[in-house]
Amino acid sequence: MKKLLTGVATAAIVIGSMQGTAQVANVPIWIGIGSAAILAAGILGETSDIGDIHVGNGNTDLPLSLTVGAGYYNILNDKGDTSDKNRDDGGAGVGRVELRFNTEFLRIRPFIGIEGTTDSASYVYGGGMLDVRFGDHFILSPNAAVGAYFNGDGREMGSTLEFRTGVEAAWEFDNKMRVGAAFHHISNAGVGDINPGVEELTFNLSIPLN
Repeated sequence: MKKLLTGVATAAIVIGSMQGTAQVANVPIWIGIGSAAILAAGILGETSDIGDIHVGNGNTDLPLSLTVGAGYYNILNDKGDTSDKNRDDGGAGVGRVELRFNTEFLRIRPFIGIEGTTDSASYVYGGGMLDVRFGDHFILSPNAAVGAYFNGDGREMGSTLEFRTGVEAAWEFDNKMRVGAAFHHISNAGVGDINPGVEELTFNLSIPLN
């Protein structure tokens, strides 16, 4: 099962990287599939370790961490159908504050957070992340969340209920501080009248609190 899910994740990432500019809206779909496959591999896999790759944090001293991030909202700048009155004219800056807990459930680390944009949009959310460790310092963390989205003066997202999927790549220092970058896709999965979705790229600093 782990090999199958890992294969799905690899295929999804490869297909996503091959999408051209004309198909840029498809990229988050493949990233989401890859993230979901990696999460499932971590939960259902027969073992948590594959050589120097460690799924989950195991017996490591996992700290309660405060994560702050800043970046760009609507990084793919998909303006959509030009006849759609809800389409964007461009992107915006985004800032994020996140509390990551020092516990795991089925290898998933829970978190809560809030983010806001320079267009006065905001998103309050909670979810979980899976740390996949490559050696002692590099960590790839697929994650998923659900929360309440408020448009402000920004993009009309079609629903207050919005889902977020993505992945973070980070370097963890010996003192458990992390520095990394994250890419996320936010959409309502079709529960709203419209579902334009949006992509974000942020640079994050995660500070241990204990």
